[in-house]
Amino acid sequence: MKFCKPFPPFQANSLEKIGAIILAYQPQGPLREKDQLNLLPPFFSLETCLKNFFQISFKQIVLVLGYDYHHILNRFSMFPKSVKIVIHRKPEKGLGSALLVGLQALHHELNGVVISKGDTVVEAKILEHLLQIFEENVNNPNSKKKVIVPLYSRKHGFPWVVSTQLKKSMMELKSETTLDVFLKKHKKEILTVALEKIFGEKS
Repeated sequence: MKFCKPFPPFQANSLEKIGAIILAYQPQGPLREKDQLNLLPPFFSLETCLKNFFQISFKQIVLVLGYDYHHILNRFSMFPKSVKIVIHRKPEKGLGSALLVGLQALHHELNGVVISKGDTVVEAKILEHLLQIFEENVNNPNSKKKVIVPLYSRKHGFPWVVSTQLKKSMMELKSETTLDVFLKKHKKEILTVALEKIFGEKS
């Protein structure tokens, strides 16, 4: 039985050169039937995450799924045509491995990509704010910032907005490598955004 209604159509924001990768994989092995109820909170978080992303006119959204992907596909009744679903066959290797799978599925002509986790619920207005900051920096010849990272309680969080100029660097991450290695490597190119100071609330 499907509990999700069809998602609303994309709205007017034009982001023809921006894509998104949502890492919504289950890192553990396939669950027994009686254990599947434990996944209900993550499913609800993923539904909210997707609805907010679908309000932005991304050129492409890559949804990376892992173990028990069929349960997610059965619970969501409709996806926009711009969504490409890819299955990560070895999700136990971690976020770096899942990101590689998502990057390989992206269009080549993109200027930037939003990277997020499926259990990270971010309002559309925050996504738009991060994208605006990204566009301002990408189009500024005096700016060297190529990665926009939000701060929550002074800690790095998701989603990131990354210039595809750094795609090769991300593709070089080893499967077991955490994404923190990428941030450390490009720390001089990172612009952090304290969302709590802007919106007055945690996300």
